[in-house]
Amino acid sequence: MTNRLFKRVRKNKITTIFRKEIREILKNKEILITIIIMPIVFSLLVPASMIALSLTDQSDISETDQAPDIFRNMTPYWDELNDLQKITILQANFYLAFLIMIPMIVPMAISSDSIAGEKERKTIEVLLASPVSEEEILLGKALAAAVPSIIISWVAEIIYIIFTNIVVFGIMGRIVLPNIFVGIMFLFLIPTQTFLSTLLMTSISSRSRGAREALQKSGLIVTPYLLIISAIIFVPLLVHPLLTLASWFVLVLLTFLTLKITTKTFKRDKLLSL
Repeated sequence: MTNRLFKRVRKNKITTIFRKEIREILKNKEILITIIIMPIVFSLLVPASMIALSLTDQSDISETDQAPDIFRNMTPYWDELNDLQKITILQANFYLAFLIMIPMIVPMAISSDSIAGEKERKTIEVLLASPVSEEEILLGKALAAAVPSIIISWVAEIIYIIFTNIVVFGIMGRIVLPNIFVGIMFLFLIPTQTFLSTLLMTSISSRSRGAREALQKSGLIVTPYLLIISAIIFVPLLVHPLLTLASWFVLVLLTFLTLKITTKTFKRDKLLSL
């Protein structure tokens, strides 16, 4: 399947579609506002919730609030920390993991308009009549949604790291981020998760009559999808941050499976029939 896919894919055609889509995104103010403001709010509001923790006194930590030692792999200096500092380490890492939602949400705004929006604007026929394969259309549009989403997710993660270190420095007396999990998330999880989400939502957009319908359908799959991905990422993290690499391998397999299914069902006649 993979060899057949790449035989029908030409880099210059994908690049042309990619550039065209990026120009359309830059013209759409609603999409720009969504993909810029939302991640920044996420990356600031989440660590802001730790401000209350920074004002907590060590003596106020009850036995039920203490962090169990099963999380000692979160940091190499776990045994040197008091209970408040251990809770701080846990929150800093778990809140960071919540940022994986950004690659699920940001592509919705772009992907929902990628094909369904062209149907509304009556430009889809021109694209389908051009000398490009279905795979080139799919990959060009998916990459146009994925690349900005990856960049924005990286920016949001950097903002989160800086703001979190500022908030918790008074508790820890040291910089707590970045760590191993940050590196894995930055280099592996975010790009793979973004491309997987984008493929799914671009496929949904191709099966919708308009951008609004595509956005609604994408929203319906986010909740169960979020639960599955969160379990794949959080469970290994609880054992050891390095085990989140196993999460990445699972995401890679899901991405290839999704790509196989999507390219198989992405047909010109179906796009025109809607």
